[in-house]
Amino acid sequence: MSIHMEKSTIHLILVKTLLVASLYSGNLLAATVSNHLKYTVITSEATDEQLDPLGVIVNVEVPQTITSVGGALRFFLVKSGYTLSETPSTPEVILFTRNLPLVHRSFIAVRLKSILSALAGRAYQIQVDDVTREVSFELVNRNYRVSRDVTSLEAEWDLISSRPLHSVSGTNKANNNKPNTKYIVQADDMLWSIAEKNKPEGATVEQTVLSIVNANERAFLSGNINLLKSGVTLTIPSEKAIKALDRRESYSIVKGLLLGEKI
Repeated sequence: MSIHMEKSTIHLILVKTLLVASLYSGNLLAATVSNHLKYTVITSEATDEQLDPLGVIVNVEVPQTITSVGGALRFFLVKSGYTLSETPSTPEVILFTRNLPLVHRSFIAVRLKSILSALAGRAYQIQVDDVTREVSFELVNRNYRVSRDVTSLEAEWDLISSRPLHSVSGTNKANNNKPNTKYIVQADDMLWSIAEKNKPEGATVEQTVLSIVNANERAFLSGNINLLKSGVTLTIPSEKAIKALDRRESYSIVKGLLLGEKI
């Protein structure tokens, strides 16, 4: 006798079994479900990025309105749940008020903590307080003594740090509910930034990225989404199409694509 069961039926039974087991044990199941070919993989553990928000891999561009290292640090931390120390040391004030180097305006598939270290430079080492969720920077050479008067720099940093965080978030709210139907890629454009500007309200950047990739596979060199062709016209899917993609699956797929997996 042969037994045949459809994949969808097996999937449903498996998910129901996990949910029942979860309720029985009194635990809330946070299951990540992703389909690959004929197999279904279910993971009930938090991702590495969820356990360590500063370890998340990002693809991001600093808005032109941000011109200081401290402003860029706030920009990168704004969605991480971490903040800069509220009482910066004198060396930190000097660092935070430096002009942001051009080379630090965009990062592709780099871990957030590495970006913070890069912005600080070799003279500083990053310190993370996971209890207060504050990030600070100490001089590598602890014998170094600041001899200059930093009163004016402290006033400058007070002004930078007093700006509302939403003003440096880089989100273009005007485009949230009305994604463009077409977009011509400029020389300095990155896919992540384009997705952020066209992300519908209630959708994730990863959903938007994956939706754009699915609609424009020929817009990338060698099937690598980090290599977006300049001058091509992208089709930006509708809000309905973007939101139709599963959030967790989009996150998992985009993470792999940012790390170099081919489309």
